[in-house]
Amino acid sequence: MVIGNVLLVGLFLIFSIYLYNEAKEYFPFIIPIWFMHAWMIISVAYLENGCNIVYHMTTYYTGATLRLVILEFTFFLALIFGIRLFSSKFNKSIDLKIAGVSKNFIMNSWMCIIFFAALILLIDTIISGNVLTNKDITRFNFYKDYSKLSFVTWAISLFIDFLNCLNGILFLEYLKTKRKRKIKLCIFILLITIVYKYLIGVEFGGYFYLIVLFTAPLLLNYKKKRIPIFTCKNVITIIVLLLLVLIPKIMFFSTSSVYSGVSDSAIGKFQYRALALQGEVWWGVDNKYINNQINSNGQLQNEISAFLNDTNRYSAGIWYLSYLILPNYDHQSNDATLNCGYPAINLAIFGYQGALFFQIINGLIFALSVVYLHNKVLNQQYLSAFFGCGVWFMLYDAFYMGGLWYLGGTTMKLSLFSIVIIEISVRILRKKYRKIT
Repeated sequence: MVIGNVLLVGLFLIFSIYLYNEAKEYFPFIIPIWFMHAWMIISVAYLENGCNIVYHMTTYYTGATLRLVILEFTFFLALIFGIRLFSSKFNKSIDLKIAGVSKNFIMNSWMCIIFFAALILLIDTIISGNVLTNKDITRFNFYKDYSKLSFVTWAISLFIDFLNCLNGILFLEYLKTKRKRKIKLCIFILLITIVYKYLIGVEFGGYFYLIVLFTAPLLLNYKKKRIPIFTCKNVITIIVLLLLVLIPKIMFFSTSSVYSGVSDSAIGKFQYRALALQGEVWWGVDNKYINNQINSNGQLQNEISAFLNDTNRYSAGIWYLSYLILPNYDHQSNDATLNCGYPAINLAIFGYQGALFFQIINGLIFALSVVYLHNKVLNQQYLSAFFGCGVWFMLYDAFYMGGLWYLGGTTMKLSLFSIVIIEISVRILRKKYRKIT
């Protein structure tokens, strides 16, 4: 790497320590977006050292890493400020008991919902076929072309990660009360979900989100009790788990023709995927921008159109960016690996000054979702946590992949609508509760 880029990567990692210290209580819900953006910075720095990439091009130093780091600093500083700003708004727990309904009944009801949801997904992969029985099945086409229960399982699959966040809340509660059978059931549900994801061809990212959401309640409880998380033992455990997750990926590259234009070996393909691919979109769009090769007239309208109508997404977001850097790319291909279109999408439409402005706005918005979800998880408000998780996850997608399309989908609309209804209902009930007491 260029020495300057090594220093920039080191500076961002040092800043990450500051980020953790300033927002440690909320960090479990910051980890995914921090991880992806840190990965992108390292990838862009790697690309600027010179690398052959899939569209028959060799990268070179352009200063892209410096410009990216400035934008990332802006986003995460806005995130820290937003957490400080919003944390006081959600620091009160709401204890509204429903007459005749015990806490155990509520917990058992959620456990049944989560268990049967995971079980139905697993059964679908068994009766419909999976990656072990049909090599043509991928996570992109399973529900469209193969699933025999898609009318049920497609909807469940959209929310299974959020349900596992509730599973994590239940797991923490059962740990506190030492209910061993229920603890084992929580772990069993997690394992069912992991097997289901494997059978439909989910890769690293899908497992990463699942584990983060399941362990988040436990990590939040540790921080609340000031129990250290990043001990030597925990770090070693995380590294071992990461290596175990990466083994199937290397095995896949050993038999697949993907990235054959870069390398013929499994290790070479893995190196390309791990170090180069994550930053290609930013490096390519940034290079186009500094050479005045981007005409973004009408692109904002395309983004709004994709937000309003799902069928228009191929002219917006990551697909638009991929077309920018590779005009001959099949940007409607469902089996393409697309990565990190944010903050490149803001750069392509608004330029650097506009991108800086939206980094601030988006950092504040994401902070609001983090604080809200944190509060609902800690207070074991299951329904609010479920829909809060939906909003958080869609914002994560928008601020990682890039584009308004992620904010206009069914998951986001349903989650936001439900949160509004729940919060209004809670405030009405709270007023009546206070009058009674």
